[in-house]
Amino acid sequence: MNKAFAILLIAVIVVGIISLTLGRKGKPQMQDETQDNDFPPKPKWKPALPIDIERTVKTFAYYCDNKKSFVVFKNGTCVIVSENSPQPGKEAEETLGKIYNFHPDFNTQAMDDRNFLVRYSQPGFSIVFKDEFEKNKDYIEQHHLEGLTRDEVLLDAQGRPNKFDDRGKIGLFGRARMFLDAQNPIVVKTWKPGN
Repeated sequence: MNKAFAILLIAVIVVGIISLTLGRKGKPQMQDETQDNDFPPKPKWKPALPIDIERTVKTFAYYCDNKKSFVVFKNGTCVIVSENSPQPGKEAEETLGKIYNFHPDFNTQAMDDRNFLVRYSQPGFSIVFKDEFEKNKDYIEQHHLEGLTRDEVLLDAQGRPNKFDDRGKIGLFGRARMFLDAQNPIVVKTWKPGN
């Protein structure tokens, strides 16, 4: 009985291999190297507009009621850290990694100072200043769809795929900057209450 079972098992395996081979029609299966190198998926858009770090720090401190410690990265991403963190830069990088390595959903909120705050799933944020958006509106309009990652589909309020109003475009712009910081995290400022 064991010998018959072994022969049957070998026959099933051989038939399976033959079926797979015939299914490929003799062509070797090619792996898409682009997808392997694009994990986590990243947008093509790499905004190179200047970042006003000091203005970003002052504005984000205001948004936190001057009560939260945070780190600011080179491309303006702000990450809230523990009040007494012994390594705020490292903590902020870890938080940024959590945003980056999971799907970086975002929510764009108009603030009371008329600027925009882009929120992520972890305590990381991007600020897009109203005057910055207005000055660069054509550039953002032209490139906002490059802010989507491979195979990403975002629905608007009406359920339409990848159709964005100004707020959505602002969010993609801010998020594209966050992607730059996540891929090459360079801390430029650590802010604590009382600074």
